[in-house]
Amino acid sequence: MKRKTKKKSPSAAPVGHVRRFLAIVEAIRAGDFPNKVTLAEELKITTRAVQHYTVLLRELGAPLEFDRERNGFYFSKEWYL
Repeated sequence: MKRKTKKKSPSAAPVGHVRRFLAIVEAIRAGDFPNKVTLAEELKITTRAVQHYTVLLRELGAPLEFDRERNGFYFSKEWYL
């Protein structure tokens, strides 16, 4: 007997990506200087996935910086999507 698998709608997958992207933006805006590891743990994704999102942020013109002393990301000036 075959198992019935629930099919995901084609539009469902991108929603997860958008939510994770926005969660990363909000975490950085909060001013807590999150880094790849803390963001990955919070969002239950890999650090490599976080890296992809940070690259995308920079491609979109976000003034994303990394503070080595605080070991985390921050926006160097106000920025909105």
